[in-house]
Amino acid sequence: MIFILLTNAFEAVTKMDEENRKITLNAFKKSKNIFIEFINSCAGIPKDIQDKIMQPFFTTKEIGTATGLGVSISKGIVEDHGGTITLNEDFPTKFTVTLAIEQS
Repeated sequence: MIFILLTNAFEAVTKMDEENRKITLNAFKKSKNIFIEFINSCAGIPKDIQDKIMQPFFTTKEIGTATGLGVSISKGIVEDHGGTITLNEDFPTKFTVTLAIEQS
């Protein structure tokens, strides 16, 4: 899951000018949850596809270069562990994974 989100961030920023490339990974505990943020300096995901980005077989990459399964599988793994994965709707591009430390 972490590999997929970091790989997608890396592929997105490699299309930018070198001085503007940035990927940030934040992890922190708040209350009884762990949060992992994957942030990249790209312009963000266009509003018209944000609701599709976690659907199986949806990809923004060129045909034949990706299956469109990485984010949806990651979402499934996170949800199977009682967590959530969310997309920040504004700039910068940010996915947040939230997992409970203790399950009740």
